[in-house]
Amino acid sequence: MRGVWLCLAFLLLAVAPATPVTADDDNAPDTQIGDWVFKLPDGMKITTGLNGKPVLKFRSTPDNYSTTLSFGFSADLQGDDKSKAFQDWAGEGRDMLKKTMSVQDDGEVTETRTAAGYDMIAWAAAYKDQRDVTWLTILTCLRHEGRAGGLMFFTNDFERLEDQAAEMDSLLNHATFASCRAKDQKPPKLKVQIDPLSTPSFLWEPTPLPKGDAGLEGIYGASGLGTAGDPREGITTAKFRWRYYTFLADGRVLREIPPEGLLNFRYEFWQQYFVNDCGKYTLKNDTVEMTFKRADSDDLKETLKRKGDELLDGDKPYRKLPGTARLKGTFMRHDVESLGEYYKVGIAFSEDGSFEDAGFNARVNIGWWVGGDCVLRDLEVTPGKGTWKVASNTLELLYEDGRRRRFAFHRYSDEPEENPRLIVLNGNVLMRR
Repeated sequence: MRGVWLCLAFLLLAVAPATPVTADDDNAPDTQIGDWVFKLPDGMKITTGLNGKPVLKFRSTPDNYSTTLSFGFSADLQGDDKSKAFQDWAGEGRDMLKKTMSVQDDGEVTETRTAAGYDMIAWAAAYKDQRDVTWLTILTCLRHEGRAGGLMFFTNDFERLEDQAAEMDSLLNHATFASCRAKDQKPPKLKVQIDPLSTPSFLWEPTPLPKGDAGLEGIYGASGLGTAGDPREGITTAKFRWRYYTFLADGRVLREIPPEGLLNFRYEFWQQYFVNDCGKYTLKNDTVEMTFKRADSDDLKETLKRKGDELLDGDKPYRKLPGTARLKGTFMRHDVESLGEYYKVGIAFSEDGSFEDAGFNARVNIGWWVGGDCVLRDLEVTPGKGTWKVASNTLELLYEDGRRRRFAFHRYSDEPEENPRLIVLNGNVLMRR
């Protein structure tokens, strides 16, 4: 049976149609993840893997099985003989995967050339996990001149292997690397672009906030207690939380805080995620009337009363949240003392605009949505340093290792701009230690 799986995999992977891809072709690229540019097959979707990074899953795989594609290592090949360097590089990747997954099978290797003109080396092997479940893994490496990248396929769903391998073959045959695009070649029109190193707003052109005279602008917030737990199980606890409204000058409103703040904010992007929390508002005689569209029910209407600098929801005041600060010192979760040493991981800001991060977000765990079902997170403590700035309710962190992060930021209204003791990132309170 093992031989049948491997033969099937290579029957599909070895076929490389020579038809060139045009902008109107069914295989024209619409997705970019990292350096990989490709057409996302209809049978696949982008989700979050267990390691917090994007993976491709097959829609046809039932819940009791698993089939995934994940983008692995990539590199610039060294030396004059790029073909040999590619062979060695693919072999090192194969050995690493065998060791990581405890694969005893030698597997089988095939080489071909894709329709996009890339050299391809594929290795397939069967193995059993700790529960004695049989899996098939395929490591596929592509090369264009001196650039190489790897893609890993894992499945225990052999019933649907033929169709799924055909979809993987279609993706691989027309995949390219963005870094290898000719300087005079226009980038493709993409539906999804994911950079695992960056939060989304780094991937589009500078975008100013809209102008208008609707009467309100900025992020308003109110703090209080909410509930956590599952009421169906009879288990609920009180939990501190922030509630927000974000008003734009052109009359649009978001019933959330933008996850990256208002620096390079695009309402249309976040409207895809906050489907039920995007609406319009009017301000008349100190009354804020908001309407939020619902696809399958009547519109939701909400009203706030303006009183001085506050917007009142009954007797609950929403205040405009300060979006600038000059930070100094080390910040950690505000509740870190009650959580123990494991959570005592912070980020230190210096007045000269530099920071040293001990891996704080792995303990705060702020995620960022990048499209579809995919929310990326810093799950592992990864120390780093770089430069920071706070502007437009955004904390921007530019790491020396290439990571780029923008988090929604505000301080408490009664906290000073100079060296505040408490700051809030995406609703998470951090305290200067």
